[in-house]
Formats: sequence, structure tokens, C-alpha cells
Amino acid sequence: MTQTEIKKLFEKYLDKQLSLEEFIELKYQINQLNDNTIENNLEELWTSYQSKGNRNKQAFECIKKNLNKAFKHQQKKDRKRSIFFYTGKVASIVFIFLLMSFTAYLYFDRATLLSDIKKEYTVSVGKGEKARLILPDNTIVYLNSQSSLTCAASFASSHRKVSLAGEAYFEVQEDTSKPFLVQTQEVNIEVLGTTFNVKAYPDSPNFEASLVEGKIKLIQSKNYESATYLYPNQKARYSYQTGQMELVATDLWLETAWRRGDLVFYSQTIAQIFNQLEFFYGISIATHGNFPKDLFTGSFHEEHISTVLKNLQEHYRFSFQRVGNEIEIKF
Repeated sequence: MTQTEIKKLFEKYLDKQLSLEEFIELKYQINQLNDNTIENNLEELWTSYQSKGNRNKQAFECIKKNLNKAFKHQQKKDRKRSIFFYTGKVASIVFIFLLMSFTAYLYFDRATLLSDIKKEYTVSVGKGEKARLILPDNTIVYLNSQSSLTCAASFASSHRKVSLAGEAYFEVQEDTSKPFLVQTQEVNIEVLGTTFNVKAYPDSPNFEASLVEGKIKLIQSKNYESATYLYPNQKARYSYQTGQMELVATDLWLETAWRRGDLVFYSQTIAQIFNQLEFFYGISIATHGNFPKDLFTGSFHEEHISTVLKNLQEHYRFSFQRVGNEIEIKF
């Protein structure tokens, strides 16, 4: 990363406009710089930053105080000298104090950065939304609708821990020295490097985990001595009501369809389909009339909601009207 790019990141940090990924990158880059490099670039950084009128009050007051000292000291010492020399001399002292003040401020912020990386951040997606995240260890996480993931800006030295509420698809970066831990409501997952899907919505009666590749260990928070190991193409289902864990048959293509942007119906009733449409698209559906009893099987890839409804119309006889995020259906 060039010095210009680092300066831009630092300006965004001072303006509190830095994203989590940029924050981690800035923290890393600052700690790679030596003192000379920092001092050689601070004057330009401060000049460009204060020209925008966004000066940090604490840093500015510190520099202002030192500048006043510099002027008073120079006025007593050089009153009989020429204006030209006086101006140049003060400019030199101002420059020195500027560097000293800003270097001290940068080290203060470096300490702040080091403390901030221990803080936890939460990413949440709303109804009908999805998100793709890259964690500090380069693990990739896909969040499904109405889900949230919490993790620190930088992982600990002994483990990598995240907390999940909802559904997520993990592609965990392998690191045998740092186990990857996923905490959910009642079941925790421990992995080293693997790919799996987890469904752990707080309002759901069950926790579900499906393994694509690798191996994961499931630990019940109420019974740490009981561990269940999951292997590829297996699915574990845990009942919050009974506290029982079971291995069930699964179809990974169906389980992970949402991550690919696929909407899949397999022998489902029209009521189940409407519930899935509301969840997938973040809409509300109001129905009038009696539901038909026919089951429907089909799939759609990143199709508009209107396209899906028109296809369903060919199987079920109904009319629909959409106003904003609300759809009215009449049979």
C-alpha cells in the first residue's frame, strides 16, 4: 500500500468514516511504519486534513498550544533580527513542534487502534437481504435473510470466535493453530478449516448444521461432555425443546440454495411457498380465498418476485397486485 493510500485511510479514520475492513488494514499498515516514515509524512497529512475543516479537536488543541509556545519563545530571542530571518526561524520551530505534536497524537491513536481491535462488531441483514463478509483471517461468511454475525476486528492468538443468530454459510480458512468457533443459542461449532451451513434462528424450534466438506464438532452449551461430529453430506438437527441432537438425511443442493441465489420449492404447499417468498424477498403477502391443495416443485435463480408469481399463476389460479412491499393475492 502506498503512502498516499495510507493517508487517505487515516483521514477517513479521523472523520469516523472508516469501514471495518479499512480499519483493520490501517491498523496493520501503521504498525509497519517506522518513526522516520511517520514524521516525514505527517506535515502533509495535517495540511491536507485541516484544509477540509475537519480537524480533530484534541489534536488541534495540542498543536495550537505548542505553536503558541514556539512563537513566544522566538519573539523574545529574535526581536532585533530581520523579518525574513525571523519568519524562517519561526517556521522551522513551528515545523518541529508540528511534527512532535502530531507524532505524539499518532502514537496516541495507534494505542487506540490496538485497543479498538479487541472490540466486537455486529453485521446484521434485514428481511429479504443477504451479505457476504470476509473476516480478519480471510474466512468467507454468507449471511442469509434476518441474520447477524458478531466478531472482533482481530482474532485472538489462540482461537477465532464468532457468534451467529440466523443462517450463515461458512468457508473457513484453515489454521491448525487457531480453531474456528461459532457460537449459537445452544449449540457451538468447532472447526479448523471447512465449509458448512448453519441455521440457528432464535425463533426457530431447531438448530441445524449441514457439512459440505471437512469436519466439524458440535457441542451443546447445556452439556459440554456431549459432542457430535459431522462429516461431509451429513446434517445435524438439535431440538431446543427436548435438547436432543440427531443426524438426518440431507440434500446439500437444497440446503445451500439460498447462498447461490436460488429459490427452491420441493413438494410444498402454496402456504409454505408464500412464507418462503416473504422471507426470501422481504415482502408481505395478504391472501383472500381458499388455498388449493396441490403441491408445487420448482426452482428460480435470482428472479424478480413478479416473475416467480407469474410462474406460480400457471399452476395455481390466482390474481395478484403489488403496492410497494405488499402483495395482495386472490384465489
